[in-house]
Amino acid sequence: YAVSVQVILDEGHSWRPLLGARDILPRREGVFKSRRTAPAPIPVDEEHAKTLGASNLLLLRQKRIHVVLPLSGGKTTLFCFLSWASPPEQEVLHFLSLFAHVASKALEMNALQVENAERLEAISEKVFAVRGLHEASLYLLALQDREQFLTAATDVLGEMTQTSSLTLVTWQPESSGYVLHSLRNAQGGVRRDGRLLVQNVAPVAAETIPFCTEGLSFPEAPAAERLFAAASPFWKERRVARTLFFKGKEGLLGMAGLAPSVTGEHYGDPDTVEILASTIAVGLERLFLLERTLAQKEAAERWMHLSRLLRELANIIHRIRDADLFLESLLRILRNVLRT
Repeated sequence: YAVSVQVILDEGHSWRPLLGARDILPRREGVFKSRRTAPAPIPVDEEHAKTLGASNLLLLRQKRIHVVLPLSGGKTTLFCFLSWASPPEQEVLHFLSLFAHVASKALEMNALQVENAERLEAISEKVFAVRGLHEASLYLLALQDREQFLTAATDVLGEMTQTSSLTLVTWQPESSGYVLHSLRNAQGGVRRDGRLLVQNVAPVAAETIPFCTEGLSFPEAPAAERLFAAASPFWKERRVARTLFFKGKEGLLGMAGLAPSVTGEHYGDPDTVEILASTIAVGLERLFLLERTLAQKEAAERWMHLSRLLRELANIIHRIRDADLFLESLLRILRNVLRT
């Protein structure tokens, strides 16, 4: 049996003693400067001076170490320093060689198990995020009212990013400009705002605006500078650390300012958040198109109704010969027209 055993862990930039005395911290020479070492015992003698490094050979001899046993597997590298009452025989070195191979394989398998567990956890988180994104997208795209859609989008975005507060700005065709739509706090409460930030503008070109950024200044998008300047005070007040942009075919349809997350970490899976932002942009475009279509339908129905009344008036005029009866019928039809 070895008289003493000391074990250190290679952390790349330093050594961490794990077992035994803490007085052997070798220099980065020879086998001690490599992150991957062969699992074989190295006798501390002149024959292995180059393998160990001259200064390390001197240190190990001073500490009366007979054998250095490297163990390596995955990202882990250990060095065991072994000493006996007298130098070990060849049979002991042969046993240490077998032990080093078995121990290194065990380290490798453990590293693979840890990596596999981390990947499975990442996949599980991804699956959970994708499932949540799918359900949220179906819910949002089923809404027919823009106000309901924006309130729901604010809530969904806040939940998925875990932001401590969210500030939503959207382009509104009825205002011909960008509006500070709503504010969401960490408890999930959504407060409608409605202040007009920029008026008399169409959706600004969004080709050069990234999906997500930390700042609100883009020299490549000068058309958006007016909007960013108007939103900047609210961004500072709400401690916005990240901005998501809703980019559609018509241009920039809105943006969401995210304060630091309640977890103190990132805002969830970046791909999932980007897809959600794209879904919100698509939903807004769909609702704008639906609103225009409904407006055109209502206008067409009004014209059809007026045309019908005019035809009735023409028929009445054609039949009436009495002037008083004619005026009475004309006034009745006009009253019906004005009510429509």
